[in-house]
Amino acid sequence: MKKPLVSIGLVFAVLTVLSLIIVFQMGGTLILYATQWTEELPEVVVEDPSVISVTRITPVTVEPLSGRPLVEIELQGHHSGRTWVHIGNEAAGQGQSHLIVVRGFHNMVFDQSRFNSDGNRWAALIGLGLLLAASVLLWRHARARCRNRFYAARTVLVFGTAIFVTGMTLIFGFACLISLPNPRSEVLGLWDLFSQSGYYFLMCTSPVLIAMGIALALSNVALVRHEGMRLRNLLGVLTLLLFIAGIAFILIYDDRFFTGSLTDYKIHSALTSVSTTCFVFLESMLFGAVFAALIAAMHEPEKDKDYVIICGCQISKEGKMFPLLRGRVDRALEFAAGQEAAGGKPVVFIPAGGKGSNECRSEASAMAEYLREKGIPSERILEENQSTSTYENMRNARKLIEQRGGQNARIAFSTTNYHVFRSGIMAQRAGMQAEGMGSPTRWYFWPNAFLREFAGLLTAEWRLIVSTLFLLILFFGFMAFTTI
Repeated sequence: MKKPLVSIGLVFAVLTVLSLIIVFQMGGTLILYATQWTEELPEVVVEDPSVISVTRITPVTVEPLSGRPLVEIELQGHHSGRTWVHIGNEAAGQGQSHLIVVRGFHNMVFDQSRFNSDGNRWAALIGLGLLLAASVLLWRHARARCRNRFYAARTVLVFGTAIFVTGMTLIFGFACLISLPNPRSEVLGLWDLFSQSGYYFLMCTSPVLIAMGIALALSNVALVRHEGMRLRNLLGVLTLLLFIAGIAFILIYDDRFFTGSLTDYKIHSALTSVSTTCFVFLESMLFGAVFAALIAAMHEPEKDKDYVIICGCQISKEGKMFPLLRGRVDRALEFAAGQEAAGGKPVVFIPAGGKGSNECRSEASAMAEYLREKGIPSERILEENQSTSTYENMRNARKLIEQRGGQNARIAFSTTNYHVFRSGIMAQRAGMQAEGMGSPTRWYFWPNAFLREFAGLLTAEWRLIVSTLFLLILFFGFMAFTTI
């Protein structure tokens, strides 16, 4: 399970090292624009020529307001340091000065004027290429998990990470598309924009997030009407309030009053960057849970099965099945009929579910009776009537299969569509490889199912998620603070 992630990490690390080597060797150029006050080109004086040197002065265009030509002044960086560059025309009595800084890391050349840096343009493209490569590798890994070990919290993590990286890639790619073709674009501003990608990601996805929160709240209203006032039936309302509070805080903080201090602005930029990035990372994990649950619900198992486990749920006080449970049995019957029609073997049904405190008989007994009414012979029905949870459904069913010598049996399970992914995880924990299928149900069960898978991910993979959030805070906080 961890080998694909390790491979992705190694490839990404190698590409990163290579890109840094290329950028270090590339150096940097800086292009300043100044007014040509007379017919003579302005004089450019560099106080410390060991840091930068002038490579070209060329008239390029005319200022719309003054009608005077602009000159393009190209500077070449040599090593880290800072120096003043004075641009002027003594005869016209005009001039201006710029403090130019050459950074060792990325070999960036910048000041407060408009500029571009050829080296950093390549660095931006290399960074975009790395993000694209990471996106492709993550989606390939997600696809592989769908074929192999799909039923796991790690699958939600992979889907969520793929969504997060892809979103950041699209935002940075759009910024590159707009900025890089313009010769007067600010490449440092491009890196600053990337440091705020989380903010733009949140702004783009906030309508979807709010819509999901409203769906969660409405589903909770329906659940409370059908199942009563329980804490688990109110989690959607609490989640909607959390969504609104998080987005509102970020928007209010983004517009707060500043003292005018550059340090204050850097701190504000860094806090905005890390808070929005962490928020959208967790948001992406929620979207990953949605992806995983929907894919699981739409999956159709291979028609080569020996056993079909039917997961139980509550029956009436009279011992009759409610529509929810009947749908699970009908889905298993539909699959079995399809397998036989395709030339496959008849399956053995394992209705699984014990007797609840308010039930007159076991759920397995009610399902077995229904199967017999549908023409399934008793020798193809194997009741599991001791379990009280989905995990016990799977664990006890596995034991029954092994008692019949089915250690290498091909197994499927039938449950309600919103419950397929969670049941698959329980089957994995019970030591059983099984494919799931889902029966349709009412819409209001779905939003809570998404939330449950998201909570399951946070519980199962909390160490990895906390570590990732810590790295995101360091990376985006440093980038936002230093590119201002």
